[in-house]
Amino acid sequence: MTKQKSTLENALEEAIEEIETEKKEIAAQIKQLYKELKDLDRKISDYRVVLNHARGREEPPLPSNPKFRNLRFKTSPQQLIAQVLKQEPSKWLSVKEITYLAMKLDGQEIEEVIPYKQSQTIACTLNYLKYKSLVEKCLIDNSQHWRLRTLEQG
Repeated sequence: MTKQKSTLENALEEAIEEIETEKKEIAAQIKQLYKELKDLDRKISDYRVVLNHARGREEPPLPSNPKFRNLRFKTSPQQLIAQVLKQEPSKWLSVKEITYLAMKLDGQEIEEVIPYKQSQTIACTLNYLKYKSLVEKCLIDNSQHWRLRTLEQG
C-alpha cells in the first residue's frame, strides 16, 4: 500500500510540476500580449494625431513636459469635466459617468465598456481639480463621486 501511495504521490507531483510550468508559459504569453496591446494603442494614438493633421485640423502644440501630454482627448480634460459638472452642479457623478459624458462631448465613439485610459485621465484630472479646490468628492456605495465645489463651502 505504501508503494502505491508513493507512486500516486510521484504522479501527482509530476502533474503539479507540469501544470505550474504551463502556467508560467501562459503568464509569459499574457505579458507579451499586454505589451503588444500597449504598443498598438500607442500607434493608434499617433496615427490619429497624424490623421487630424492630414485633415487640416491643427492640434495645439504639446507642452515639452511629457507628463502633461494628452492624446486621449481632443479637448482639454479639464474643460470637458467643467462642461459636464456645470450641467448639473449639485449632482454627484461617478468617474465612469463623468468619463462617459466627457467622451461624448469630445466626439469619441463610446462602446459598452469605458476605456481604462480615458477613465484614468479623467480620474487624475479630477484629483488635480480637487487639489485646486475646484471640485469636491465623496464616497457613495464605495465609489468616488464628484461635483463642482460651491462657493459657500470655500
